[in-house]
Amino acid sequence: MQKFLSKVLALSVLLASNVAFAAETVPLKSVAQARQISVTGSANIAQEPDQIKFVIGIEERGEDPKKMQKSVTKIANKVVSILKKAGIEDAQIQSMRMQLQPYVEYKNGQRIQKEFVLGRSISVTHNLFDAHAAILEDIIDIGATRVSGVQFSVSNQDEYYKKALELAVINARERAQALLNPLGESLGPVLQIHENSRNQGPVQHSRMLMAESKADNQLNLPGQKRINAQVNITFAIAK
Repeated sequence: MQKFLSKVLALSVLLASNVAFAAETVPLKSVAQARQISVTGSANIAQEPDQIKFVIGIEERGEDPKKMQKSVTKIANKVVSILKKAGIEDAQIQSMRMQLQPYVEYKNGQRIQKEFVLGRSISVTHNLFDAHAAILEDIIDIGATRVSGVQFSVSNQDEYYKKALELAVINARERAQALLNPLGESLGPVLQIHENSRNQGPVQHSRMLMAESKADNQLNLPGQKRINAQVNITFAIAK
């Protein structure tokens, strides 16, 4: 009986010591988690756009879709010929499918279809900044209906964005160390890192150039494009 009580007493002491040890480790873990710092780093790279993108629209309205298709195709071929003559390569010209839609008018609350509208779009990318205005004028002269979606972009933008990301990480580290210097602390390893930004698309001009107003065919140069990057990094504070 005495041996049994001794075993029970020893087991109770062991369990109590384990509970006490577990209770002591909780605040230590909390302190370790608290010794970290989170900062946001940002950077941008200014780069001049080196290419222009735009969409040429050709439309015909009438009652005979076959005749309309011939007319649109004829104008589209002339447009492509002008683009190639200006020095734009085949790979930079993308002709889209034709679309035929009913032309509808409403009279006395009634829907009346009189004619059809047949349209075709041609997407163009080039780097001929000096010749751009003249190209647009020639295109409108031969019957193009509109030029829209003008965009100025950087052809190798992904590479510049990666460089901006590297600078953003450096900026985050410098900001974190600047916060710790007055406290006499130093940075430890990186615990977490998040990319808050993404590669931005090209600069887009919403202005549409209509065939009725040639005076608007002047190219507004966008100047430099800023490629921005932002990261959020959590560092451990060194012991």
